[in-house]
Amino acid sequence: MLKCNLYGCPVDPNDTIKDLIGSTVLTLNVFCTSGYLITKCSSQPFVGKMPVGNLRVSAATLFSGQTFTHLSQFSEFLNMKFISHTTFKKIQRDCLKPVVKHTWSLLQKVELDKIKQGTSFRLAGDGRCDSPGLSDKYCTYSLLDIETQHVVMFVVVEVTETGSSSKMKIEGFRTCMTYLLDQRFTIDVLATDRHVQIRSIMKKRFSNVDHQFDVWHLCKSLKKKLTGKAKAKGCDHEDLNVWIKAICNHLWWCASNCEGDIILLEES
Repeated sequence: MLKCNLYGCPVDPNDTIKDLIGSTVLTLNVFCTSGYLITKCSSQPFVGKMPVGNLRVSAATLFSGQTFTHLSQFSEFLNMKFISHTTFKKIQRDCLKPVVKHTWSLLQKVELDKIKQGTSFRLAGDGRCDSPGLSDKYCTYSLLDIETQHVVMFVVVEVTETGSSSKMKIEGFRTCMTYLLDQRFTIDVLATDRHVQIRSIMKKRFSNVDHQFDVWHLCKSLKKKLTGKAKAKGCDHEDLNVWIKAICNHLWWCASNCEGDIILLEES
């Protein structure tokens, strides 16, 4: 039904170009029999030169915790056009990561402002690596406010920054603590696992902070020591093995019911 505005000639069906290369958008370039472009239409709007669908697909992939490989394979099984990996990485770098960083900064500021108004600042900290063993590439260390159960500080450390995967957790811990203290926050209590190097840093650099151990890690350490003791020569391991689980459960119960009273915890 389209006609050329210049000469009134009809559309040439053989000269209609469909473009689906490396994108989520379908673009049609319609020409008349005289070779003039009559119209150019797209299946979705653009933000500058970028189709909106490309941005939404990339955002959905990143924010849902999925990977590009999974969704790309899913689209391939459906015989559906999908963005390239290069496009995904570019959108993630230029658009999505800045948004995530800005949003986190706003949320962090709200949480830190709440803490400034309070009288107590008690934290729990731990790190998590992207893979088990000593082949880690990234480690995320987080500090959580025990009162609100909100993360107030976290940092992602890459192995290239430390030279060793075993040092990433230490570097993340040091960075988080230094940031909060540089912001002039007072940390009353910090609960962590029984990491030897973290314990050393707490004694040397943050000795004014009450360093406590997480109950789960404490029970795990106690169980390991009792199990080792049960295997030692001269020990009746059968009698001790029967009590190991009960001892660990009792320690957990005491920590849960002492209401923060150290004396009551020791007496229990």
